[in-house]
This record gives sequence, C-alpha cells and structure tokens, in this order.
Amino acid sequence: MGEKLGFIKILLIAVVFVIPIFLLVFKTQVDNTKLLNVSVEVQQLVSAEGGLSSKVSKVISEFEKKGLQIELKDAAGNRVNGKVDVGEDVYITYKYKGAVTSNKTTILKRKE
Repeated sequence: MGEKLGFIKILLIAVVFVIPIFLLVFKTQVDNTKLLNVSVEVQQLVSAEGGLSSKVSKVISEFEKKGLQIELKDAAGNRVNGKVDVGEDVYITYKYKGAVTSNKTTILKRKE
C-alpha cells in the first residue's frame, strides 16, 4: 500500500510541477525559433528590395498585427523611410514577446 501511495505522490508532483515547466520551455523555444526564422527572411527581403519598399512595409505591417515589432535603422541610428544607397548598412531590430534580436544587412543592389 505504501508503494502505491508513494508512486501516486511522485506522479502528482510530476504532473503539477515538472510537466508545466517542460511545456513552458518548449513554448519559449518555439517562439524564439519563429523569431529567428522571421529575422532571416526579413533581412533577405530588405537586402533584395534595397531598403524599405512597399513590399517590405507590407510584410512589416503584417508582422506587427501578430505582435512582432520590426525597426529599420541606418548606421547613424535614424529610421529608414525608403530605399537606401548601395553599400549602406541597414540595422534591423526585432521584438517579440520579450525576446529581442537584431541583425544587419548591407545593400548590394537595388530593385528599381
């Protein structure tokens, strides 16, 4: 009888404490993976478009509806409001559910 009671106690502890912690860690990992995947895709899009084009603006506004904040800045820290010159760097900052990441892309060519 004592063995069954001990097993039930351990099982309850696992269900109440351990499993929710694992689920929280898993959810955080999934959110961070999504953020990193989006950051790579947006970086490639900004590089291909040559800065903040209408296509990039549309993508950013779609992500903002989902809670992801994306900011594009130049080397001086000013917001990018359009296409930038070839050879300039664009710094992109992403904020999503408390996680923050950033990356940089250099504009090598521009679509006209």
